[in-house]
Amino acid sequence: MTMPKTVVLVLLTVLVLAFDLAVLLGVVARSRGVESVVVPPASLIETIAADADYSRAYRIPVSSQAFPSMATLRRPRFARRMQISGSGPSEIVYRGRLPALQYHVAYSLDDVGGQRYLTVTTAIHYRHWLAPLYGGGVRFVQWGLAPMAASRLVERSSGS
Repeated sequence: MTMPKTVVLVLLTVLVLAFDLAVLLGVVARSRGVESVVVPPASLIETIAADADYSRAYRIPVSSQAFPSMATLRRPRFARRMQISGSGPSEIVYRGRLPALQYHVAYSLDDVGGQRYLTVTTAIHYRHWLAPLYGGGVRFVQWGLAPMAASRLVERSSGS
């Protein structure tokens, strides 16, 4: 059974548009000051990410008013479908599951050279042999959407 050419063309068009959107969001976020960094050393998420199949971290400068304390990052809006798997004085790590994979998202507030930063780190562990098949898509979406989500998070927090 073969798929009609129209269906194939529509699917390819959707994939190209999704790719373009992710690239655009990543570029916009980076223009807002989001930068890709290494997973923060000596952090809770570093121990989790050590054996992860994929990990990525982004940081963005924040004002001291944006996140006055770590309690701000414990609000329910941060924990949709996730549980806290660990926390420290300047870091909180959430855990969640998707079909065939487990993920951790860490938020940390750090001062570097007199500037305060929010670092958002994602670590993904594959739990099924099918996970790498859609893991590439997860990685790509994470490359574009995670920086944008971090910049929007800071923007909303600064405005409230």
